[in-house]
Amino acid sequence: MIIKSFFEFRKSTLKDSKFSSSQLKKACHNNDALATKNELLALISYYNGNINNKNLFAITTIFPNSPTLDDEIKKLDAYLYHPKDSSWEGEKLWQVIQELLKQKANPPKSPKNNPWDELNF
Repeated sequence: MIIKSFFEFRKSTLKDSKFSSSQLKKACHNNDALATKNELLALISYYNGNINNKNLFAITTIFPNSPTLDDEIKKLDAYLYHPKDSSWEGEKLWQVIQELLKQKANPPKSPKNNPWDELNF
């Protein structure tokens, strides 16, 4: 009973934390740092299923090896805590995220292995 309740809770919570690329785009275009942060956290939850994640840097688990994204997330994080001392531009972050989402949706196709290649005659 307890386990069933936990999974029902988790399923309903994940359903409620929907990621919307249009909302992220809007937040970035408006340079709304807080809305951008919230949409990025929804993106992280969407891909990782982590309902309690409050760390923007967890996005690296979705898009590893992206130094440009790392830089933009650092700028956003700095802006959230020290807006006057930071130069964050939502448009730049949106461009990076948009490109990474396209790559995630269309991963490069790996060449099909030919079973005859493994045989040494």
